Amino acid sequence: MVIGLFMIAFSKEKIEDEQISQLRLESLKWAICFNYLLLIISLTFTKGYDAIDILRMNLWLPLMVFILLFRWKLYRNNRLIKDDAL
Repeated sequence: MVIGLFMIAFSKEKIEDEQISQLRLESLKWAICFNYLLLIISLTFTKGYDAIDILRMNLWLPLMVFILLFRWKLYRNNRLIKDDAL
């Protein structure tokens, strides 16, 4: 699952320009910040085997958040461009 998410997250877009790179960087920044915040809160309130499960989840959660943020920002950006063209 992690390898598949990694390939989806960092695959090249059809048109890879500076704006796409900026969206990708910003999405990655917020995904990592969100992940560490969630990790700190989760580990503060759990112990034992539950903490191990949280650490396992930490392997794929940043990639999922990154993919969702990046695709949402890309969709919003394309929609704004399309609305401006009309």
